[in-house]
Amino acid sequence: MPEITTQHIHWKRAFNPDWFGGWCLPDGKDMVLTIASVDQELVTGEKGSQEMCLVIRWKEDAKPLICNKTNAKTIEKLAGSSFMDEWVGLPVQLYFDPTVKFGKERVGGVRIRPRRPVAAPAPAPLVCADCGKIIHSDAIGTQIWPAAKVAEASRKKYGVALCWPCVTKRKEAEDHGAGVQADGE
Repeated sequence: MPEITTQHIHWKRAFNPDWFGGWCLPDGKDMVLTIASVDQELVTGEKGSQEMCLVIRWKEDAKPLICNKTNAKTIEKLAGSSFMDEWVGLPVQLYFDPTVKFGKERVGGVRIRPRRPVAAPAPAPLVCADCGKIIHSDAIGTQIWPAAKVAEASRKKYGVALCWPCVTKRKEAEDHGAGVQADGE
């Protein structure tokens, strides 16, 4: 069975579970997302107050972003249009800026880079050493494991990258072999 490791979870996720914030960026690294929609929505704050906000939703699986004027102006320049419906489909690169202030306090926040993101080459698919098939994400227990995590766990256990069905076969073979040895002793 592969090792399950816990990830670092930023404390702000507990207070802002529905919205994209700097704590959503993986290890503080930039993230490229594609705009799916931009609309005004009634947003309820932590203390129950409500306010109409500009909300960006993404084509990718990411929390929506409450868009402030600074980010809206950056998107306007990137899109070459001040019309929000023309922003749909635009890829943007989000990053954490520690200098962002809320009132007089420096709290840091999400900003959009003022240039279009350069498409990174797609990583080569991971191939199973046993069956030769591409390793895919898989449901393991109650979690979905990305292909890279499946491959990493199998490398730790068996020294090679394996798909989950082949990991299961090797585990069953180990269990069967251990049972035979115990009986034969």
